[in-house]
Amino acid sequence: MQKVQLFPTAQSPIVYGEYLEVPGAPTVLVYGHYDVQPVDPIELWKTGPFEPTVIGETSLPGAPRI
Repeated sequence: MQKVQLFPTAQSPIVYGEYLEVPGAPTVLVYGHYDVQPVDPIELWKTGPFEPTVIGETSLPGAPRI
C-alpha cells in the first residue's frame, strides 16, 4: 500500500488505502456497510435481527426474479 489512512468516527473507524503501482490495471472498490439499526430492544423484533428474512413480495429494479 502506498497510502493508508484511518478515519476515526464515533462508532467504527473508516479505513482507506490505495495501491497505484500498475498503470492500466482495473480499479477495485471494496465497500463494507455498518448496520445502523440497533438490536435493542430485542423483544420488539418480529424476526431475529441477524437472520435474513423476506417478508412479502419484494422487487429490486434491474434484479432478475428467482
